[in-house]
Amino acid sequence: PADLTALSVEVVTFLLKKSVLAGLPTA
Repeated sequence: PADLTALSVEVVTFLLKKSVLAGLPTA
């Protein structure tokens, strides 16, 4: 379903942003 695909993309994007934000202070 398109909804599941969109949701997956949003979750992946959120996790990527979270990882980047979490890595910036320690970098």
